[in-house]
Amino acid sequence: PNFKNISPNFRGLIYDPDNQYSIPYSWGTTGMVVRPDLLAEPITRWADLWDARYAGRVAFYRGQSREAIGLTLKSLGYSVNAEDPAALQAVSDRLQELRPMVRFSEDYDPVTVARPLADGAVVAAMGYTIDVVEGRALGVDLQYVLPAEGGLLWGDNFVIPATHENYAAALQFIDFVLRPETSAAIMNAKHFAMANDAAMPYVKPTLAQDRMVFPSETQMANIEIVLPLSRAGEELYAQVWTQFIADDEIDTNLR
Repeated sequence: PNFKNISPNFRGLIYDPDNQYSIPYSWGTTGMVVRPDLLAEPITRWADLWDARYAGRVAFYRGQSREAIGLTLKSLGYSVNAEDPAALQAVSDRLQELRPMVRFSEDYDPVTVARPLADGAVVAAMGYTIDVVEGRALGVDLQYVLPAEGGLLWGDNFVIPATHENYAAALQFIDFVLRPETSAAIMNAKHFAMANDAAMPYVKPTLAQDRMVFPSETQMANIEIVLPLSRAGEELYAQVWTQFIADDEIDTNLR
């Protein structure tokens, strides 16, 4: 019943047009997390990650190939969902330029890039608002940047596996989470956004007004949702990423 609280903006998306299989949960953006005190000048664009001054101090998530390729597409002026072979060849060439300069976040922490930023090993990284929250917990003032070329939009969903053993309890749990007060309590504790319009009156004003978590309409105008690829597109993206992460020797030297 509490599905009625889900924002219309998050219903009927391309991967589940009738919400037959999934219930929207949380959402957010992929941008850049930076140490402003260690930068030569402010970083405002994806393209700034290629600045030679930051060689060896830029981090990507090895396990987030789709987003890493997407941000590279954005840096070159393409859509985050582009499948044109010429565009992806340009991305591959661009990533090869970055390869000697990049570290992988998972080599420090599988969950957050906050620690290498806090240690100063990294000054700029592909990341999420949670990384800023984690950095603040470590006593470091990190900054979240939505790049001028446009960030990426992601969303998490609840699904119930077909092999479920207690369908009724699963539905009851999801419905509990979708209560306005419950969703607001989760947002207030975890400092991320949920696709629950009815919860917003219960969200702390400081969080509701935090543009890092809830970007303005102007900020959202240039953000693209990551959409499913065709089979051919999946193969092209896999080729680009396999080539990018292939050099273990470089990876070892930068740890």
